[in-house]
Amino acid sequence: MHDHEDLELILHTTYYGILQAIVYGTLSAADHISQFLSRHDIDTTWSLIKAAVLPSLLILVNGVSESFSGLALDSFRQDASTTKQGVYAMIVLFTSHYQIYRMYVGSAYGKNGIRGRVHDAHLNPKHRAVEPEKYLYRCMDHRAAQSYPVCLLRFDTSVDIAIPLIAEAMMVCVFGTFNNSFYKRLRHAALHDVDWLCGANQNDPLTTGDSTLAWKGCLAYKRNKKLENALMGGPVKVRRPMRGRKNPWTYVSLWDNVRIGINQDTVAAWKLTNGSVVNMMYDIQEAGHPHSFALDAPKHSDAFKLGILFSKQINGVEQTVWSQRDGKNAVRTANSLYDWISGRIDDDVDNHQWGEDRLPLFGAQAASQVKPRRSVKKKPGWAIKKSTKAPTPARLQLSLAKPTSLRSVPKSKR
Repeated sequence: MHDHEDLELILHTTYYGILQAIVYGTLSAADHISQFLSRHDIDTTWSLIKAAVLPSLLILVNGVSESFSGLALDSFRQDASTTKQGVYAMIVLFTSHYQIYRMYVGSAYGKNGIRGRVHDAHLNPKHRAVEPEKYLYRCMDHRAAQSYPVCLLRFDTSVDIAIPLIAEAMMVCVFGTFNNSFYKRLRHAALHDVDWLCGANQNDPLTTGDSTLAWKGCLAYKRNKKLENALMGGPVKVRRPMRGRKNPWTYVSLWDNVRIGINQDTVAAWKLTNGSVVNMMYDIQEAGHPHSFALDAPKHSDAFKLGILFSKQINGVEQTVWSQRDGKNAVRTANSLYDWISGRIDDDVDNHQWGEDRLPLFGAQAASQVKPRRSVKKKPGWAIKKSTKAPTPARLQLSLAKPTSLRSVPKSKR
């Protein structure tokens, strides 16, 4: 259990760690935050943040180890009704399984302060309906979910918007709500371990207002949610090729250049069509997987440890099948997926060194390997030429395209 002195030390270390990373360029921040830090004393800013901390913060820091079970979270609702600026958390617990939670950290600095963000937005069903794809709202709208707003910091006097955003970044790091390699390294060792996949933050708070930085953060968020979905055996859509193609196969597309195949016997038995939904789960066994995805993977290699399981409910009975492929490309794919699952790939994916035995999953290197769509080659000779008049069928006429040589003219017209 931490006390107030422990919490102050943790917050102090986190605050200066974030500011140092911004100054040295190892952590991206929007221009207005960088400009604020260059114009204001950082010790004064720290004093404002420290004075804004509420008792609820220490309670949640100690309660995260038990997934907030046993805490009277309803008692914090009143503080979340303030119209002051500050930082808040939305905690979503599931009545079917109290060990599973989702947590979102946000900051409020506009009209109506925290009340405007919590009650007028997050807890308002009409507002949630406008953004149904938002991960936090999908969790809140789950039939077994209970949502609890908690105010963590409250600024009694008006402050520059950079201060709540910096404080929000600190809380994101403390509670592990944004799955980011920098915050993982910065998070204080004295804090209780957290499951970073339980976080519901989509972007780094420090990139608020910068569309380019926010876009990069959104891509990282989507990658992390795709990983979480696969680790929990979540739903994925099946893709099937167009009829008439040579060597047709059915697959789940992870990215443009990564496809996980499903054998044709399973496709027929499960009656899968384009757009059908199945469940897919990654399974790691360090001693070697008995159903390794890559059939040609050397023993004791990373690829040999990965299994990929598909499942689907058929007439009330769950059917399962392991996806398996042979070939060098399957080994490269399995190696990269293992790296991704085990946390070896950080958020700087564009500069990640994949190696020859790894298939680039995402980033600039992966984009360069996506095969362009095949274009239909036009044969020289006859073509349809439209007049400048209205394109009615009567005015469409066949004409001989201008040949570059006699060989391009059909023999019948020579």
